[in-house]
Amino acid sequence: MDRQKYIDETMKHLNNRTNYALVDSDPTDSFSQQIKTTLDDMHARDELTDKAHAFLSPTDSKAARFYLLPKIHKPGNPGRPIVSGNGSPTENISLYVDHFIKPLVSQTPSYIHDTPDFLRKLEAIKDQIPSTAIIGTCDVSSLYTNIPFSEGISATCEALSRSGHTSPPIDDLKTLMNHVLTKNNFTFMGDHYLQVFGTSMGTRMAPSFACLFMSRLEEQMLDAAPCRPWIWWRYIDDVFFIWTREEDSLHTFLNHVNSFHRTIKFTSELSHHQVNFLDVTIRKENDSRVTDLYTKPTDSHQYLHSSSCHPQHCKSGIAYSQALRLRRICTNDSDFSQHARDLKKNLTSRGHSALKVQQAINKVKSLPRSDVLKQKPGHQYQSPSCGHFSS
Repeated sequence: MDRQKYIDETMKHLNNRTNYALVDSDPTDSFSQQIKTTLDDMHARDELTDKAHAFLSPTDSKAARFYLLPKIHKPGNPGRPIVSGNGSPTENISLYVDHFIKPLVSQTPSYIHDTPDFLRKLEAIKDQIPSTAIIGTCDVSSLYTNIPFSEGISATCEALSRSGHTSPPIDDLKTLMNHVLTKNNFTFMGDHYLQVFGTSMGTRMAPSFACLFMSRLEEQMLDAAPCRPWIWWRYIDDVFFIWTREEDSLHTFLNHVNSFHRTIKFTSELSHHQVNFLDVTIRKENDSRVTDLYTKPTDSHQYLHSSSCHPQHCKSGIAYSQALRLRRICTNDSDFSQHARDLKKNLTSRGHSALKVQQAINKVKSLPRSDVLKQKPGHQYQSPSCGHFSS
């Protein structure tokens, strides 16, 4: 990206005084001391072990770094603002908070874990979907930077309370969340800034925090709606819904959700025939709903090259795992076969053996799709630093 264009796009964000404030000097040392005071107090009350206290306490901290990720799939390539918290005073306390709130996200009513989870949920209701139903998607516009501090913290503390969480005290986690949100200072082009509204994309607790905020908001929003969707599922800021009432009432509902909160707004797409959600196309076909692979037009299929120095098993597993993904997503065998041919072409262009790719595809093709859909990951992700927080 052209350097000056990148700078200009960045300044469009930083000149928004609702979200960012220009500060006279670097507040990192002051913020570090305030965080350390909180941690010292928790340690004195035996809410932190010696090991956890040492891990969480800021040492040699520096201001965060601001950068953009250009959205190459959107006209004009607008930038997604990222505040990298690596090495910042709040880096480890954000990880600590996330350790306790991340498990709560999967307990929310609208929770979608990933594409396989979405497909399993869709498969479970496929025979109940009326032929006249409208399917649609909603996307929250700039979710992270539009979450008010107090509302996000309140929603997260409510979720902790409902879960029966007792240690460390919720008030302590509330204080740490406040530190993460209000001490989010960073530099760009030699100037110092502070994010004064919204959650930064780049701090560890942000996705979990945003999901818990959205869970409470959508619960209030749906309860207050004159009529609501039959299905409302959400993956962070992306919503899939099925509407079984008349179309006029759907527009009334969409107007309702876009006027419910002062900063959270939705863009939506709806159809009687086809919509895209995550990497899945859901379409009506012969009075039933089928799923197919969806890829963005900017997808260049840059799979790991066969000459990479990665371990051999990493490279040899690509064909099978990608073919398994296709088998899981594609309802129709004809769609699977077409995408499998494309997969073979793309992998061989990256140096992979055509014979071995075809063998992997054939192995997957012999598996019943119903069995593939039932497969779940064999392990759950756990932060490598969680041992610091164990009692």
